[in-house]
Parts: sequence; C-alpha cells; structure tokens
Amino acid sequence: MEMKMKLRKVIKNLKKIKFRLPKRIEVVLIAIAIFLLFWADVLQNKAIDFGLDYKVHLTESVIFTSISAFWFVLIFYHITLLTLFVYSILQKGTHYFWDFVIGVLASFGIGVIMTGAITGVYDIKQIPFFTFNLGLITFYHIFGIFPQIIAMFYFAFTE
Repeated sequence: MEMKMKLRKVIKNLKKIKFRLPKRIEVVLIAIAIFLLFWADVLQNKAIDFGLDYKVHLTESVIFTSISAFWFVLIFYHITLLTLFVYSILQKGTHYFWDFVIGVLASFGIGVIMTGAITGVYDIKQIPFFTFNLGLITFYHIFGIFPQIIAMFYFAFTE
C-alpha cells in the first residue's frame, strides 16, 4: 500500500512540470553543447581508430593529438552543460527532485563518455551487460550521449 502512495506522489509531481519555450541564452548553450558533444565523439573515434598519436588540426598552425583534443573539448562541454543546468535551475527554482534526478542522469552520461574513451583506446570492443554483450559504440551512444541530450532539453524546456 505504501508503494502505491509513493507512486501516486511521483505521478502527481510529474504532472506539475510545465513546458515553455527556451530563452535565447538556453538555445545558444544547447547549440554549443551539442556541437561540443558531437565534436568530442568524432575526436574519440579518431583516437580509437588511428591511435593515441593521431594528429588533428584545429587550424594550420595549431595541432593536437586527438585524445588531448578530446579531453579539452569534453571539459568545455562539461562547463557549457553545467552553465545551462545552473542557469535553468536559478531561473525556475522549482522541481528540485526532478532537476536532481536529471542532473544525476547527465553526470552518469558524462562518466560513460569518459569510460568509453578510455576503454576504446585499449581495444575493448565488447562490454558485458547483464546476460549479453554490448558493443562499445552502442553502449557509449545509448548510455552516454542520449542521457546528455535528454538532460539538455529537460532543463531548457521546463519551467
């Protein structure tokens, strides 16, 4: 019986969430974050496919190794994402429980992205997942990138 009451409370709390159009700053932060997320994905794939010493050109004179560029882009992505989350929470100031849950989901996704980078470099292509194996790319995209995008849109579109 207690479980039913808790479930009703969660559903009631979900119904209180209202949607709105994002502000300009949120749209800009989402665009920058998505660009950085996909750029990090490309850099990670370069490091996995061609090795740690593969050089990428930011400009003609600025050259990085792909894995170094990946970590720099991931740091800037994380800063952009946290800026979006903090701005959104300070603007609305409600739904602290759901903001926390979605924030933890996003943090878990960032952890998966970092884990994917480390395991990919060491030629680990399969990850044991319960009773079957998932490919690293599938695991990385489902549990790393997808939660990030959900979190971005949650914080931008909810009041």
